[in-house]
Amino acid sequence: MKQRKWLLLLACAGVLAVILAGVWLLSQSASQAASLRAARSQEQDEARREADGDGLVPAISYIDSPSPTCALPEPGTDVCYIQWQYLNVTASPGQYIISSTITLDGHLQAFVSGFFQSSMFLPGTMLTPGFRVPCGAPGASGNPARGFDYAFILRARETGGLSAANFGTVSCPFDIISLVELRVDGPSIGVLGHPVLFDASVFPITATLPITYSWSPADLPPVVIVDGTSTLASFTWSTPGDKRISVTAKNGNSILSVGMLISIRASYEVYLPLMER
Repeated sequence: MKQRKWLLLLACAGVLAVILAGVWLLSQSASQAASLRAARSQEQDEARREADGDGLVPAISYIDSPSPTCALPEPGTDVCYIQWQYLNVTASPGQYIISSTITLDGHLQAFVSGFFQSSMFLPGTMLTPGFRVPCGAPGASGNPARGFDYAFILRARETGGLSAANFGTVSCPFDIISLVELRVDGPSIGVLGHPVLFDASVFPITATLPITYSWSPADLPPVVIVDGTSTLASFTWSTPGDKRISVTAKNGNSILSVGMLISIRASYEVYLPLMER
């Protein structure tokens, strides 16, 4: 009799355990569903936050950064530096900054990790001399008085899952790299009625583009070609004799000239070696 009573008690305890387990599972499912809804709501809020303003440039308040500047320390090098006076990032209450990044034209330039800090301050001296970029030729971005424009993004992330960004554009002064050397290569002998090809090249290869090449071949009309640091030109003469070709290369603030001679003959002359038996 006593054994049956114990068996009955054990059976009741098992049923109660199953019921409690079911209740616990239901509560966990409800909790997870609520967390998922909250996370989705937070993501939607974040997306709207990123899309504030005109839909392209979000209005973010907790990234404090003066407008960046772009400077040309040494003219004639096409080397500019983009710099901020400081960057100051503050997390929302109760959160910590995870990271802060700087990108220029989609390329990561700086990544700074946070360490249990509610704010992050980056002085300009930490980023000195700045981020090196090409300055660009006059009108490189459409404004004849400026060089390249660079799109920047300052982005911060915090432990609460939120992120924010400042978007903008910084304009650099233009710079011109002068031509140092001009070379012209081509054959020294040509034939009447046959085109002769010449190649002109300027140095350094970093010279500011475009470059205007003016070809002046003797007995032929001049030719002007706008190209890069090298170009080709072809000429066909209808009269024999020694012909001089003058070439001038010019970019924004420099000009070089060079010349060469070519002998135009009535036909190709083939010389065979003399053989004796």
